[in-house]
Amino acid sequence: MSDTYGYSDLGIPIGADQTGEKVTDYGRGDLQNFAMGALAQQDAYRPTDNRGTDLWGYQTAGGLATPQDVEKATNMALAFSGGGLATKVLKPAMGEIIKPQTLFDYSKIHDVPDVKQFDLPRYEPPRGVSERVADLVANKRVRNQMLDYMERGKNELKGDTFYYNEPLRQAFIDELGKRQGQEGFSRYMDYVAGTSPRSKVPENARNASFYYTLEKQGLPLPEVNPQPYGHMAQDLHRLNAEKIRSGEYLDPVKNPKPLSFSQNLQGNFDPATVDAHAFKLPAMLAKDPRFIAGSVKLEKGQPTINPSKMLESGEITMKDALQRPVFWASKPNANEYAAMERYYQSLARELEMAPAQGQGSSWAAGGKVTGLGSVAGDPFMRAVENRANITAQQRGISPAEALSRMMRGKEALLSLGGATAMGGLAAQDQYQEPQ
Repeated sequence: MSDTYGYSDLGIPIGADQTGEKVTDYGRGDLQNFAMGALAQQDAYRPTDNRGTDLWGYQTAGGLATPQDVEKATNMALAFSGGGLATKVLKPAMGEIIKPQTLFDYSKIHDVPDVKQFDLPRYEPPRGVSERVADLVANKRVRNQMLDYMERGKNELKGDTFYYNEPLRQAFIDELGKRQGQEGFSRYMDYVAGTSPRSKVPENARNASFYYTLEKQGLPLPEVNPQPYGHMAQDLHRLNAEKIRSGEYLDPVKNPKPLSFSQNLQGNFDPATVDAHAFKLPAMLAKDPRFIAGSVKLEKGQPTINPSKMLESGEITMKDALQRPVFWASKPNANEYAAMERYYQSLARELEMAPAQGQGSSWAAGGKVTGLGSVAGDPFMRAVENRANITAQQRGISPAEALSRMMRGKEALLSLGGATAMGGLAAQDQYQEPQ
């Protein structure tokens, strides 16, 4: 009689019968590192039959493995372990599979939330906007292209839905009461803004919950974040978290982007978040060399390069620069933000969208131009919902309870893999989205 094996053991679909060990050697090439990681996670990973989501399969370094890759990698790891690693029967201690649950109502994601809509104060330069931005916003060809991107981002990619998080706000209020719930929701979104630099959306949702929970528990910020809350930009995230606690970070005049992003996520769609992608897209469409960055460090430990001078000297061409979004300026100067925000506001309103919806739509459609790493097409609250489901899977609780614990500041959200604890906080995962 054969044993029943689970996907978490050898990449075998749940419920499949396996009569012998699989030791086919696929070679030691591209999946070697992943294979060893897959073996290391076998005992910690909970199986699920929910194929097609990030709850099914092993988490690799920054991405999700396909079922085929999981099978190939584990077989390969068995082969170069000498074939001596036996397959394992699923252990009863792992518990029952927890089905992913929908926690929020997605029926109104194209709407503007029924909360106060208002502009934020901005720095108005006494000498006016820079010449490069003045020329950019007056460029009719680029404006038409931007309108096309914005319309396509809405109609084809649902980029207009990203900032709609009203059901999540209501969940905070239901959990904590009207006043404390609104405060908790706002604070969580502030931390989302603070952990957004160089983060993809899933890790952004998760890491924000880490800083939010630390504050709710009255704990100091750690010098080094425990895994899975480490990040390539964690020093910047920690600095942002310190400034969020002090109030310095949320200055709409001196530092306009973070509060704009937080306000958009909270449901105020009037401000426009002029992030790296919002600034780069029209500049790259204009092919304006004045927007080429003067200082770029491609990797930690490498020397700084000057793409602007490289273009001037002929070392690179404009075609080269357009293929390297990192070569373009990533944020407006102090005398440029207000003008760029008004530009996005006018584009969106021409298409009868709120500014945040327009910016989200252009962010989605223009991602291939600007190097966007995150997947567009869902509200941010979908990432929170996915993290809650994964947390439930790891802790053996319901997704609603996982969300409740996060909102109350008891436990941060988790993700696939093992758990590292810190005062009630735990998890593992990794990702990336620009500043």
